Amino acid sequence: ALGIALLGSIVTGVYRGFATPAGTPGPVADAAHESLGGAVEAASELPARTGAELVAAAQRAFVDGLHTASSVGALVLVATAVAAWFLLRGQRLEGGAATAHP
Repeated sequence: ALGIALLGSIVTGVYRGFATPAGTPGPVADAAHESLGGAVEAASELPARTGAELVAAAQRAFVDGLHTASSVGALVLVATAVAAWFLLRGQRLEGGAATAHP
């Protein structure tokens, strides 16, 4: 659960850092930075072109956040696998193969 929370925080951090298009009023920009849904809703209060630019910027930021979180997760996975391999490579199971008990 902690790993999921950390990855979610990375997505949120990257998303909230996106730049809103020029001409976006402060309250609309604040709503857009809260969530992708907020950006889509806030875009309806803007002229069509500015609203479309805001939604496109928010979507790019969301996807960038997902890519960043996925990359971090993959690096942690690889680092954990390498650490496990180094730490366990000389270990042998004692008593033969493990057996399952109902």
